[in-house]
Amino acid sequence: MKEVSSSDIDFEIISNNKTSFKGLTISFSVWNINLSTINTGIVFKNCKFIGDTLVFSGNNLYNINIFFENCDLKKVYLYINDSKIQTLKIFNSSIGNLEINKTSFYKIIIQNNISFDHLSFDSISVKKDFYLYKNKNINKLSVFNISSEKLVINENYIQDIFFKDINKLSNLFFNKNNIAEKVIFIDNTLNHIDFEKTKFYSDKGDLRLIGNTFNETVYLSNIQAEKIELYIRSCSFNKFVRFNNSNFNTLILSQNNFRDISSFQDLSCNYLKIETTNFEKIAFFDDIN
Repeated sequence: MKEVSSSDIDFEIISNNKTSFKGLTISFSVWNINLSTINTGIVFKNCKFIGDTLVFSGNNLYNINIFFENCDLKKVYLYINDSKIQTLKIFNSSIGNLEINKTSFYKIIIQNNISFDHLSFDSISVKKDFYLYKNKNINKLSVFNISSEKLVINENYIQDIFFKDINKLSNLFFNKNNIAEKVIFIDNTLNHIDFEKTKFYSDKGDLRLIGNTFNETVYLSNIQAEKIELYIRSCSFNKFVRFNNSNFNTLILSQNNFRDISSFQDLSCNYLKIETTNFEKIAFFDDIN
């Protein structure tokens, strides 16, 4: 790989309008890329980044694309802040920390990546597609106050997940993920949510839903988590809820409201506790093991 500095890349962007870089080792300490100086986008392929912090900011139009493919940023803090971006795509790469704040997107696709130490989204909006798909190792995923028609988190390996203060997410699909330890949802208002076929592969994890309102159908079925606890407290389920064919060590329901039909058929758990919970319509508990 050819070795260059961040100043070399800045010169190519500003002086030569070059926005695609391949096969480079790029050195920097703190590197700020002002997106307003770029016409359409910036692409990095097969590049290695040696530095501390890489910041993208400063764009007020949906005219910029940011692509990383087959890149090594595993010791880098990648930060995207206070911008409007057409598309963010990250494929087959390793990143230390990716933090995105106060930024609007048309599309985000993060797919087939090797690792993230921490992946954080705070106060962002995505107009169309928002996909986290087939990423091999996300140590921590944090999501706060996002707005999107659809968030798809499918077939990833994730250690810890934390969702909080989300009230503008229409549909959440969380299918076929492998979770090492914890999934925590606190104080969210969500519509359709689907956890089907998620698997917990550790004996010290738990799934906690606390203070949430679910306005559409909730699927907590076909979850393989025989060593973990599902703890649901102070939640309102306004439509049908399905726990069928899931497997938990412990299921605790405390101070919840189930306003529509709920089904726990063929649920397996070693310990089930229901306290101060209201079922306004039929609840099916057939064939619990």
